[in-house]
Amino acid sequence: MAVSRNKVIRASAVNVGSNMVLKVLTLGQNILFARIFLPDQIGTLAAALLVLQFFSMFTKMGFNESVVRDREAPEKVLDTALTLSLSIGLGLMTIIFVTAPWVARLMHVPEGTVDVAAVLAERTTVIRVLSVMVLQFTLELPNAMWIRRYNFAAARVGHVVDVLIATSLAMLLYFQFELGAWALFYGKLGGFAAKVLAIWIIAPHRPKLGIDRAVAKKLYSFGWPLIVAALGNYLIWEGDDWLVGAFHGTEQLAFYVVAFAFPFYIKGFADVLISSLLPTYSELQDSSERVAVAFEEANRYLSIMLVPVTFGLFALAEPFIQLVYGEKWIPAILPLKLFAIGFTIEITAGYSWGILALARGKTKYLMYMRLWITSYLMTVGAWLIWTYGIVGGALYTLTQAVLTVCLVRPWILYRELGRMKYLRQSVPPVLAALGAGLPTALWVAPEVDNLGLLAAAAAGYGLLYAVIYVVLDRSIVRDSRKILGALLGRKS
Repeated sequence: MAVSRNKVIRASAVNVGSNMVLKVLTLGQNILFARIFLPDQIGTLAAALLVLQFFSMFTKMGFNESVVRDREAPEKVLDTALTLSLSIGLGLMTIIFVTAPWVARLMHVPEGTVDVAAVLAERTTVIRVLSVMVLQFTLELPNAMWIRRYNFAAARVGHVVDVLIATSLAMLLYFQFELGAWALFYGKLGGFAAKVLAIWIIAPHRPKLGIDRAVAKKLYSFGWPLIVAALGNYLIWEGDDWLVGAFHGTEQLAFYVVAFAFPFYIKGFADVLISSLLPTYSELQDSSERVAVAFEEANRYLSIMLVPVTFGLFALAEPFIQLVYGEKWIPAILPLKLFAIGFTIEITAGYSWGILALARGKTKYLMYMRLWITSYLMTVGAWLIWTYGIVGGALYTLTQAVLTVCLVRPWILYRELGRMKYLRQSVPPVLAALGAGLPTALWVAPEVDNLGLLAAAAAGYGLLYAVIYVVLDRSIVRDSRKILGALLGRKS
């Protein structure tokens, strides 16, 4: 058991590390594109991707998870899953191609636009050109075999290739061939093609077309509820983007996407960290006390690592946007600050509650939470976005986080844990972040006028946070040594 546990710990570390590399590369790509292309061009791509992401959900159906969890013949499951997913995807690609002119009209065209027909025609063409990307989940299925083997680094090779090729190709087409916005669109398409090629070249098993009826029946039975859940998640995480684009146009959508991007990377990192908690909570579920302790420790370490990042983002938002993204992205500053506060609240108040619910089989909690957030988005969120634009969208995220962690989530966690001690674990990180963040925001950030000073300000903030936190919680030094020992495979 000890060997297996160390293997999982090391695999989780590789998973986190490879995910961080990919996130850094993606962030670099986004920054580079934001500095070169206009907000409206970025927004047009974002709108097309929103469409493709929606249709792509129907090609997933839990196929990847089915391959990973199968213990008898995963290769046969993969073959059937690829065939079914490809059939669905080709049909969806046809629908996207035919309906593209109508879909293009869903995004608002600002008043005063000289040639509305030309704008709609470009949006239509972009959607059609990129429609093949609806097959992204289908053509990534061979990666499931790497995940089965705990080889998360190999599973991310294709995604790294995607970012590198998309960025290089877009720069070549923009500067050498002067294709303008189309350099961005063709670059995205080229990156997708390179990713698929890389995945299939290194795949440990290359699936073949063919359907086993018994396997197909199991895949459908397992997968259709996941589509319903995926629709809810899409509405929660992409619904506000749709509302911003529909009410205020693609340029405002671009500002909104840029403001949301960095906090979303932080959330993604948090999701990777807590993904390894499912087997832990499952193993301990017979002991309420041990589950509660594990949950509290998880909340503590998440807060220690991520609260300073979100607070730092809030404190340095203005120089960060102006110096890293450029002056044309100044409208994204206020939404970025609001998003940073919202994500701080989410992280500090029992962020791994969903993993706990899955481990205990209480999936209705997940359904209730999705219903609550979706209802709030479609009512209060829609009104805020309609009235206040991208700032309203950020206010929706912030107020939803406050209401969720103050009213909805505590009810669930108290029922499962029998106590609210996990909230105490977040106090030292929050106090340390406030102690370092307030002077940084008030006195340091206004003086930052170049990238060197921005880096120095971020480093100074991080150092001050670490010093304050160690003063507040000296046990972190001992605990950090234990964690490092586990990662290095030492016996404790």
